[in-house]
Amino acid sequence: MNDSKSIDSTLSICQAAKETWDVVVLGGGIAGSAIGIHLARRGLSVLIVESKRFPREKVCGGCLNARSQHFLETLGILPERLPTDAPVIKELHIRLRNHVSRWQVPNMLSVRRSTLDIALLHQALDSGAHCVMETRGQVSQQTSRSPHHHRIDLIPVDPSCSTKTAVSIDARRVVVAAGLSRSPLAMDKTWDVKIAKGSRIGCHCLLESDAQEQFSIEMDQVLHMLVGSSGYIGVCRTDGGFLDLAAALDPVAVRAHGGIAPCIQSLLAETGVRLSSQMEHASWEGTPWLTRSSWPAARNGIFLVGDSLGYIEPFTGEGMSWAMAGSEALAGILFKSEREEEQWNEWVARHRRWSQSIAKWVSRQARRPTWARVLLTGLDWLPMLRKRILKKAMQ
Repeated sequence: MNDSKSIDSTLSICQAAKETWDVVVLGGGIAGSAIGIHLARRGLSVLIVESKRFPREKVCGGCLNARSQHFLETLGILPERLPTDAPVIKELHIRLRNHVSRWQVPNMLSVRRSTLDIALLHQALDSGAHCVMETRGQVSQQTSRSPHHHRIDLIPVDPSCSTKTAVSIDARRVVVAAGLSRSPLAMDKTWDVKIAKGSRIGCHCLLESDAQEQFSIEMDQVLHMLVGSSGYIGVCRTDGGFLDLAAALDPVAVRAHGGIAPCIQSLLAETGVRLSSQMEHASWEGTPWLTRSSWPAARNGIFLVGDSLGYIEPFTGEGMSWAMAGSEALAGILFKSEREEEQWNEWVARHRRWSQSIAKWVSRQARRPTWARVLLTGLDWLPMLRKRILKKAMQ
């Protein structure tokens, strides 16, 4: 199988409507495909509904830490399905204006989201799940109050699809893995979401390999975090020979600069990094506000996972680890007891309290560049404390 090729639907939406599914997963990204793998391996009937056509790029810091790599081994992705040219990251360089702090980090892999997502979805299909692509899933309000029966409206996005109108399908459980927007629940205002004050937006682009020679920073096995007054940007090599740039920016600063590209250029200039000429023509993608939380995490047979639960900066790839951890945990909870929703809400609360604590702390420090510079200088003199922070951050 050539994992670089696009993925076709395994069923038409009309065929999907003929079955009552054990689980319908809305979203075919990391969290959606991962839970699809776990549940299909347990013998459950699983349908993954994805609105995009794969492969596709997505705004994400694409570094896979040790925990992410462990989950990918469990899922059967490593080493078979990831490209051999995925760069290894061994150092983290944090640059605040003219100060550079160099940290040795446990080996990370730099992988594009398009590469990772298509590998995971292929594995889900090989495990027995089905998918419908270029189709938007919407939880129907008529039956969403029943804990053991849900109706989902499938709405074709592909203009070439022979079915032009929405088709309803039935499921015993629904997993929403549709990213920050939680679009399948958009019609139901009872699912609360809280956006943090001062939240930043995510931005991402890929540059061709020759751009690497035009930056004034070392790219070999290094992840650069460039921190300025308007946010921060991560820069590293990734598979396919590309340069990956993922940023978290203050939306007020983006408006003041007249867009994402000029804001990024200002940030790079502020940190003393020479720009690549490709930056002038780079195509940037953006996200809604990053730092947010959804509650409850589960109700009446509907379960949120991945970024649909919310997100916390600093946007370097830790969200992928959280998504895979959550998918594994939720798969172990579903269909095991009458307390499914309660158990999932408890797990998410613990995860937010412990696993995301370092991300909250780093996010606060990154908003105060002057103080952050003092802190980094101090940590350079306290290697044991720095190692402890790294272990917690890159678990």
